[in-house]
Amino acid sequence: MLTIIKNLFELYTRLYPEENFPVLSEQIVQEHRDIAVRTNFTGHVVADGCVIDPKNKKILLVYHATHHHWQNPGGHIELVDTHPAEAAQREVLEETGVRVNFVLDENKQPLLLHIDSHIIPHSEKKQEPEHWHHAMTFLFLGDSTLPLPDNKDDGIASCQWMDIPEALQYERIRTMLSKIQLF
Repeated sequence: MLTIIKNLFELYTRLYPEENFPVLSEQIVQEHRDIAVRTNFTGHVVADGCVIDPKNKKILLVYHATHHHWQNPGGHIELVDTHPAEAAQREVLEETGVRVNFVLDENKQPLLLHIDSHIIPHSEKKQEPEHWHHAMTFLFLGDSTLPLPDNKDDGIASCQWMDIPEALQYERIRTMLSKIQLF
């Protein structure tokens, strides 16, 4: 997984050289083999899905019960995942019940839209110290006209197709969507 993450990171930072990820960069340079393992409390890569329906100008978001905000569906990379994009697709399905299609880049690879490194606070409940999440967000297409199944994953209070203009009030969503031509 480290090699895939390293390649994705190098491609991404060539496209966006103004963005800095000191902790993730250091972990890649030091070749942390456990970079995608949840118990790496220096920090670990997680996988998110930015799911849009361009025809209906909507984005699929989940309301996180612990962090109390709207965000992309996503989560931890598991041993069964062979690529972070595969983990993102699995997490979208688990958290929302929505089946999505990859958007591919010019090399016919899943499009890495955004990287966001952020601190996850200490959790007494999960017995986890404060640590970094390096969220790799992949772009997917979905159909907002289909009903959302009523299956909520742990930690997800709600999911909905939100109008993109409404979702732009959230800084991370706005930053992410600024990287693509939506309509």
